[in-house]
Amino acid sequence: MKKILSAILLAMWAFAFFSQPLKRNEQNNGIKEIIVSKNVDSKKLVFRDTDINREKQNNPPPFDFNSVDKLKSEIDLLLKNCQQVDEEVKDDLLKEFSEFEEMANYYRGLSVVSAEETMKLISKRYSVQNLLGLASKGQKKLSSLKYFQKNEKFTYLKNFRTEGDSKVNTGWILDQHIYDTTAEKYFPSIPSDIRSNDEGASDTEVDKDGWVWHVHSFYFSDTVEGDHPSPSYSLGVYVSPDGGATWLLYEVLYDPSSIDIINPRIAIDNLPSENRIFIAYEYAYSQTDHDIYVYSENLLSSTPNPQDAAIATSALLERNPDIASDYHQGQTSYRVVAYEAEASLGSYNIDIYARQSTGAGATADWSVAVAVAADLNAETNPSLSNGASGSTTFTQYMHLAYNYDILTPSQMLLNNGFESGNNGDWTVQNSDDIDCTSGYQRTGSCLAWFGGYNNYTGYIYQDIYIPTGALSASLSYYLRIQSDEGTTTAYDFFYAEIRDTSNVLLTTLKSYSNKDKTTYASYQLQTFDILSYAGQTIRIYFRGTTDGTLITNFFLDDTALNVTLPEPSGYEVRYARAQHPGATPYPDGFQSFSKIVVLSNVGADFKYGPPSVIATHGGGSSTWTQGRVSVAAHQHFPKDSPYLGDLERNQICFAWNMCNGGTTCGNMTCGSETITKNWQEAWFYDGRGDEQFPSLIQDGVGVLTSGLALHPYIYMAYFHRAADEPTGLGEIQLILADPSDETCDGFIYGYWYYFTNSYTATDPDNLVDPKERTINAFNYWDSFPGITFNKYKSHLGGGNNDDVFCTTIGDNYTFRTFSRGEYLDLNISTNGENYSTPHTFAWPAGYIMSVTAITPQEQSPYTYIFSNWSNDQTDPLLNVTTDFCDPVNPCPTVEYIATYFSSPLILSIQDPDNCAQSGIQIDYENGYGAAAHDLYQDGLLVVTNFPSGAIYNPNDSKAHSYFIRANFGTFYIDSQPYVAEDFGGPEEIVSENWSSDKINYSWTGIGSDNYRVLRGIQADLANLANSNNDGCLRYAGPNTVLDVSGDDPQSVAGKFYWYLIQGYNGPDPNSCVGSAGLGANGLERNVTWDGITYCN
Repeated sequence: MKKILSAILLAMWAFAFFSQPLKRNEQNNGIKEIIVSKNVDSKKLVFRDTDINREKQNNPPPFDFNSVDKLKSEIDLLLKNCQQVDEEVKDDLLKEFSEFEEMANYYRGLSVVSAEETMKLISKRYSVQNLLGLASKGQKKLSSLKYFQKNEKFTYLKNFRTEGDSKVNTGWILDQHIYDTTAEKYFPSIPSDIRSNDEGASDTEVDKDGWVWHVHSFYFSDTVEGDHPSPSYSLGVYVSPDGGATWLLYEVLYDPSSIDIINPRIAIDNLPSENRIFIAYEYAYSQTDHDIYVYSENLLSSTPNPQDAAIATSALLERNPDIASDYHQGQTSYRVVAYEAEASLGSYNIDIYARQSTGAGATADWSVAVAVAADLNAETNPSLSNGASGSTTFTQYMHLAYNYDILTPSQMLLNNGFESGNNGDWTVQNSDDIDCTSGYQRTGSCLAWFGGYNNYTGYIYQDIYIPTGALSASLSYYLRIQSDEGTTTAYDFFYAEIRDTSNVLLTTLKSYSNKDKTTYASYQLQTFDILSYAGQTIRIYFRGTTDGTLITNFFLDDTALNVTLPEPSGYEVRYARAQHPGATPYPDGFQSFSKIVVLSNVGADFKYGPPSVIATHGGGSSTWTQGRVSVAAHQHFPKDSPYLGDLERNQICFAWNMCNGGTTCGNMTCGSETITKNWQEAWFYDGRGDEQFPSLIQDGVGVLTSGLALHPYIYMAYFHRAADEPTGLGEIQLILADPSDETCDGFIYGYWYYFTNSYTATDPDNLVDPKERTINAFNYWDSFPGITFNKYKSHLGGGNNDDVFCTTIGDNYTFRTFSRGEYLDLNISTNGENYSTPHTFAWPAGYIMSVTAITPQEQSPYTYIFSNWSNDQTDPLLNVTTDFCDPVNPCPTVEYIATYFSSPLILSIQDPDNCAQSGIQIDYENGYGAAAHDLYQDGLLVVTNFPSGAIYNPNDSKAHSYFIRANFGTFYIDSQPYVAEDFGGPEEIVSENWSSDKINYSWTGIGSDNYRVLRGIQADLANLANSNNDGCLRYAGPNTVLDVSGDDPQSVAGKFYWYLIQGYNGPDPNSCVGSAGLGANGLERNVTWDGITYCN
């Protein structure tokens, strides 16, 4: 029996609070369903119960003071090896470590280090690690290949916005190709060996002038500059001056050492003297070492002043950066970069850090890194957004959302509270060392009791395996000491030890004695980090001894060996915000902000994808000036959840808030319900749909100096496919919410308007296969929504790639030309370039576009002069204001037709009487739209109001040039000329006599096309004056010489031949019957050719 030194009854009350974890679609849990889509089957908006405490502060792990000595050794080793280190970096490293060492030594001496002090130590240690990594690797600088300079032809793009409700157009401009493997086809100035296989993460932003900027990583193999020896992933920067309809390559950023640079995010900052792009990216130094850099330059300037700042350069993995700017007129502009970083090499413990800068973005402009979310769990995928609120003065906010993996420690000790008594779980030396009758326990009924009598020796132990890969392992227990001994000399002892399974002492965690009885007069918690024993089986060993006089009792209760494994028990999306920097920079504001759980679901199977956060500018009304904040992420739903029969899939979850992300908004009464304006949570439910990768953006009107009464819409783009057809292919969809609607059916209730015909943002070939961080909704300042995304394409040149495409809110504008009763392919002009019609332009909403109907135009055999547009405008320069449409109803098809006057066309000129000069018949096609037509001969007006088909007599048989002039009142158009003559019958050639033999006989031509030679004998001469046969045909053809060597008149009567030569054009003179007119000798000739045969 143990002797009881002090019989003190301790009344212990145990409180246990149990709460059922919130589950989706459980009965009676306050979930309601509202069908919000009139056009999409089986898609519902499901609300979660909001009666839960959503705020939870991250508690950092205990600071490892041994890391100070470890860092000192690494620095000494670096300098000892005489590695070339930049002197400035070396000086900064030594200075930063000195400050860190001094800070650590101060806090090491404190009995308790607060969470805030621990976060400061973590951030300071990380600064030293960054400088150490920078010193060992050297600062990297990107090289740039520029392929675009600002072209004045785009200056006509004028931003246009109407006030009031008409601010959104839901027409679609589908699939504008940003990049392709056949790069030289689209950008002839760039090297032909650029390749774009497997485009990686991307981002898109719009500047204040409406120019869209896009960056993505792609596979780059370029040797033009001579400093890029092998292929690597690089960054392609693109610009669209017309809201996303036309894309130009701006520059390629690459590392001269051919190291991959990936995962870019972009921000636009409008400084007083320059507009700059800021691109945060990962520098993939090795598989286990990624750094974060920020590249910036003055965009579209002859003096870009590029900067490439090292943000995170430790020897660990720093990944997934995001960047945002809080530009506002009249205020200092800040950029914030947030990224994730390993706590140690290969660790599951990932924290989120942030830095901010002003100025041009040089390394010196950036503040030190601050651990804004750090504990033993994994915080990943930070997303940033800026928002402002106010009426005449403005408050800027920076908003942060990130993934949070819930890691629940497992308690490994058996019978850790001794409530099962001495059941064999603990090996004990004395059977009564586990006691359940004394009443000295801290909780329950039992405890372990060491001492209690003189010359006591006793121990208890338990062997435990600490799993490899454990994130944390801590041994804790509660100890109370009662003793009759004094506090000057130690006589009686208690030890907490770690031994191996052979009972060899490995370490003494702590020893206690009677000297400690004052400190431990009541139970005190003791905690020790034993993670260093991961992968080993160790013996948790407690023992006590007392001497021969005066009693000491060591009471041990509620032991625990908590081991955390990288196996999440649940997932959350958390949120933090920081106000415009004043005394507190943004990163420090994030760190001190009590993190809010905005999306949550208990269960290892319900994992969230990367979140997207958007904060609007202003409140949208004169009574509510606070900005709205939305957070969205997809979440994995296992099979049969939430309803039996549901397929495994992902759903879009979202949360929204009406007071700049805070928690003091108040409530609204909606019928019998009270709805909070604070954070609310819901998700789209579609049991057969799979939706992923949401991207949020505001339809911003900018931060206006006149106030923020006009509130923008919030758009959400995401990937959708059928869950029962998990091929990986699908489509991009877009929906919107109206935060200015403060009614119960409006934004306060999470109402999202589905577009009808414009609901799907990709074309029907369904070759969209996006990945994380590849879908980007874009819209800022005075532009309109668009989406960039990866699309799986098979190329004729070989290879299947993820190319980058763009779809924008806007419309397709088709232009046609018309004349003569039919549509033509005449040209129109816009932006200095000609286009054959019909032509369709993909134009974003909100612009004034100028199109010119080119006039005059020649298109043989017609000439065209512009008449009017289909809207009755007679000016060939047409200014088209691209449409605004209702958010639910898409734009109608837009078509403009340019009607043209046309020239007349002479179809034919015919001689009705080939044998007499009696006039010609002229047939022509009217000039389209002409009032009258006149006939011109050889350039002279001969007949006014000359109708087609009429006879005109030129009074001669000569060839003349004719054209028809179409009169249109103030102008005219001439037909093409037509040459013709009025035939007057065959003409006779002057004859001659000869009596000697001839071999050839030639005659002087009269300009005829053909000649015919008639030969006769003496008896035939009389027939020339009648209708009898006159002779035989000796020759017909174009020649003016005839071989007569074979003609021998000796054998014919009269012994001579006579010849008659006739020249003719056009039709065969056989058609001319009757009088041939007077012959050359003045006698009438009645030459009969009809039926005549060639001479023998």
